[in-house]
Amino acid sequence: MAVPASSEPFDSFNFKYGPVMEEDSFAQVWLDSHGRYFGAYIGGSWDKVDAGVETGHRIYDRNSERFLARVAFSEPGTLKAALDAAHRAMETWNGAGVVSRADHLRRLAKEVERSGSLLAVLDSLENGYAVKAAQGEVQNLREILSNFAIHLSLTSSEFKDWQGHGVVVVVVGTCPLVHLYKLVCPALAAGNAVVLWSLHGAWLSTALFAELCSAAGLPAGVLSLLPGMDGVGADVFEKLLAQPGVSAVFCDETTKEVREAAANVRGPPVWTLPCLTHPSILVLDGADVHAAADTAIRAAWMSQQACGATIIALDSLAPLLESRITSRLALLRLGLPLDKNVDWSGSALASEQGAAVKEALDMAVAEGAKMSQAPVPMEFAQKDWVPPTLLSNVDTSCPVVSHPVRGPVLLLLSARTAREATALARRGCPISVWGDDHGLLLEVARGLRANTVWINGFDWQNISDEELVCSAFLRPASQPQPSVGSSSDVLPTLDQPPKRLPSASGQPDRQFDLFWGGAWRKPEGGGWRPLLKSGGPLVAQGGRKDIRNAVEAAVKAFSGWAAAYPSVRVRVLDRLAQSLASNSVSLSAALAEHKDPQLGATVLQEARRDMEEAEAFVRNWASIIKTLHGRSRDLGSLLTLTLREPFGVLAVVSLSESSFLSALVALVTAISLGNTVVLVPNEHNPLPVLLFCQLMGSLDIPPGIINIITGPCQSLALQLAQHHAVDNLWFCGSLESCMDVRRAACGPKHIWSGVECPWAWTPDTRLSHTRLLHHASRTKTVVLPCGGFFGN
Repeated sequence: MAVPASSEPFDSFNFKYGPVMEEDSFAQVWLDSHGRYFGAYIGGSWDKVDAGVETGHRIYDRNSERFLARVAFSEPGTLKAALDAAHRAMETWNGAGVVSRADHLRRLAKEVERSGSLLAVLDSLENGYAVKAAQGEVQNLREILSNFAIHLSLTSSEFKDWQGHGVVVVVVGTCPLVHLYKLVCPALAAGNAVVLWSLHGAWLSTALFAELCSAAGLPAGVLSLLPGMDGVGADVFEKLLAQPGVSAVFCDETTKEVREAAANVRGPPVWTLPCLTHPSILVLDGADVHAAADTAIRAAWMSQQACGATIIALDSLAPLLESRITSRLALLRLGLPLDKNVDWSGSALASEQGAAVKEALDMAVAEGAKMSQAPVPMEFAQKDWVPPTLLSNVDTSCPVVSHPVRGPVLLLLSARTAREATALARRGCPISVWGDDHGLLLEVARGLRANTVWINGFDWQNISDEELVCSAFLRPASQPQPSVGSSSDVLPTLDQPPKRLPSASGQPDRQFDLFWGGAWRKPEGGGWRPLLKSGGPLVAQGGRKDIRNAVEAAVKAFSGWAAAYPSVRVRVLDRLAQSLASNSVSLSAALAEHKDPQLGATVLQEARRDMEEAEAFVRNWASIIKTLHGRSRDLGSLLTLTLREPFGVLAVVSLSESSFLSALVALVTAISLGNTVVLVPNEHNPLPVLLFCQLMGSLDIPPGIINIITGPCQSLALQLAQHHAVDNLWFCGSLESCMDVRRAACGPKHIWSGVECPWAWTPDTRLSHTRLLHHASRTKTVVLPCGGFFGN
């Protein structure tokens, strides 16, 4: 007997839901209106192209292989036109003020809401994402734009000392909606003119977004679109970076091709920001295992933001979690991207990416992991899909744990204690913690290195209470814009040891070694050099090994220092202020004695005034730390707690600043907020820092909190920038050296740099405490669900 085809969403004969397809006719009409041919979008209009010429790359529906459109790759001739249009638009975009930008963003949010269905369908057609997930990302895009508009309107006075970089290049990849609201939106809100370099998988979505910007009234040229492609357009992209007027490049940390192209060009700094995250779910004693399993499934397989997920459970709960997730795998709906009932579409993975995921899974299985996968429907059995996968019994040394693949893979790890589970959680990614002991959950949340921590819940919505405009997209208004094509000729060789200078004719009266791990130590790679004059003190010259030792000592000391009560750190500041007061005369004489006239000598009276200012700053800063507290917000069914926490290891390097006050401000600010410090003082006059370090040594500070490495600043700064354990870098030097340090930085590292010392402190020029807090600490949002337990 033949089975009749069901036109209902629910197939009553087979007792399962049938496909409910999202209409894509309006997307086809939009493509037809452009002749199914796209080029560069410059100055608010499309470049005129000959649609009859078969050039460019052909875009096909990821699932059905149906032709969608052709894209003409950008050529060198269009680069200058796009940058010229962006520079012309900068005057209008920045001149209108913060409030005007907020109005434009508000109108853009309305345009995104009005065309949300079209955006989601185009993304689903081009990239194969389930339309349900694409619609969620469009909603995030609209909310982010609205939040930026509100934030700019309410805090316009806070941006008077800040401005955008200028004309920036933003690289958008295969998750265009996520990149739009995590890279493009904050760049526009900060007052930058954006040139979008859209890679494979982002052409149609970015084309529509560029038109929405024009429809919202943004000045022509504020957002330009240049289509490109990995490999094919690499040479053109290098020429774009070499063009005059590009101030910065922003991309996702997974875009390796961009970083390689930027390394070949002495162009602007490249900012790599985390966009696609790998969340962790911690399941502790007393947790609702079923709810935690459902959370892991949603986090790993039902969002474009996710690069898989890791669930870390105690040994007693891991078998139950594995059984629950395995049973849910069998119920996941796999199918066509435009099907509203589909949880996952296998078309979302490109062939190369799918091959990489399969290779990683095979390697994990070969090392003893157990793999469970969702069943693929028979009608899609011929397709080379990677279905949602659960990997259990995985050893922590397996490469898939340390370097997770971007794909539908959920890792199940086991831990013996809550402390061990906390150590296994990935840093910098959203984390969900489950359990019934709220005291333990809050303690775990404080110890996690993450921006957002959910307690017994999880969601991708942005509820963080930190500043919406990321500091990466802003620069101080007093800092000059990078000159066109400016850069140093040759990067210092990191492997080259510092040169030993000729010894002084007379015997030195003192010798300063390196200070790390709570003791003065001999340099491993360098030697000593005389300071200032014949017969002066000798100063050690540190190298790569000394930087490694100092950072290791700082990492070892961080956990205990960050966990200390703020009152403990306040008592250290109080003792420091008392020590400064009691040793004021001797310190002032020592500072005045070793000043060189060519480096800005000060008389004894000025040195004493600096000591008085230092004592006043320490006492004032101690009172700020005493009154520093978090914030809470009531969001109805959610209660958020915003806490301030240290970055971790904070490195301070100064090429042009040797002031005792500035060194004291950097050290006191960093350690008072729970950071550990590796400081490289000015190589020409490090004595103010060394004398201050001797003073701090008498205050019984735990070893490893303060570490001083003297030597060639530029070379040591590059080594610190390349060190993965350094979380924050304060750098003062020339414009070229600042750009070199940003290029060398690895991973998502917070960098505060400037030609003028950003943390410089004089009796006449003082920094705002808010600015120091922003660069020495970060915020963490802990989300607590509340409500919904009572019926009325």
